[in-house]
Amino acid sequence: MTWTYGGDPTANDRDEVRFLCGDRDSTDELLSDEEIAYLITEAGSNTLAAAMACEAIAAEFARDVDTKNGPASESASQRYKQFLARAKSLRSRAFAGAKPVFGGQSISNKETLAADADVPQPYFSRGWSDSPGAPSHIGGGAGDDEST
Repeated sequence: MTWTYGGDPTANDRDEVRFLCGDRDSTDELLSDEEIAYLITEAGSNTLAAAMACEAIAAEFARDVDTKNGPASESASQRYKQFLARAKSLRSRAFAGAKPVFGGQSISNKETLAADADVPQPYFSRGWSDSPGAPSHIGGGAGDDEST
């Protein structure tokens, strides 16, 4: 497995992901090039891939525990927390421009599809139980024409 960083996040996707997640130190390699390539493929965007990279790195650091030996102590959990916080920040950034999409069709598109005999039609639709010539309301209320 290889580890490379060219120092220019605009040069390629791998360098951008390394830059965003902070994996730029060749003496403390966190993810291989192959792992980053996988994340880029899975995520579909470099920012989201970097968030996933931070989560993977955090999972690695989750195994470490804080230790204290007399006056000396090591807060190993801090790296875990920092990478999770960075992942959260990157996810927010990745979805910052996302807007909700509401399904549906325009009225003219619905009419076009309804008129096309080659398009499968829904089993139910508005007015499916209407009978030609029947009153528009049911229930024997005022206004029913009982002579028909």
